[in-house]
Amino acid sequence: MNEYEIMIKNLENRVTELEKLTQCRGASTLAVRKWQPKGGEWFINQCDDAVEYWKMSTEATKLAGLERATKEQAQRASIEMRRFNRLLALRDELCGDAVVDWENGEEKYYLYHWNGDAPKWRIGIDIYSRLQTPYFTSYDLAQRACDMLNSGEVVL
Repeated sequence: MNEYEIMIKNLENRVTELEKLTQCRGASTLAVRKWQPKGGEWFINQCDDAVEYWKMSTEATKLAGLERATKEQAQRASIEMRRFNRLLALRDELCGDAVVDWENGEEKYYLYHWNGDAPKWRIGIDIYSRLQTPYFTSYDLAQRACDMLNSGEVVL
């Protein structure tokens, strides 16, 4: 055997050992490395919808996802964050303190923008899946929000 064949054999043996160890302990005992945002030098300031060059990254701003590597990424993220935050605020104003009950098996209502022939806001319905969007506590409140968005009373 040459040195490469020996290295390959050693690696195969190590893989076999690790597989046995995993089977003995069970896959659930393996630690999963949690993803965290990398951060960057461009900070998304949600207070005034601005993007700033900011070399003073903190763990809090990084973990909150308020930093990006480039100005262009930060500008795009700022627009999307503002849209999401305003939709969330509209939902909270309309629904008050009521909370969607995911255990009852009933319909849940969210909004989406249809870009077809007649672009407009529409209501989506879920029962079990949970999109990363604000859900309204009733169809009537979701319809009211759609009406406000489609009339131009609310701009996200």
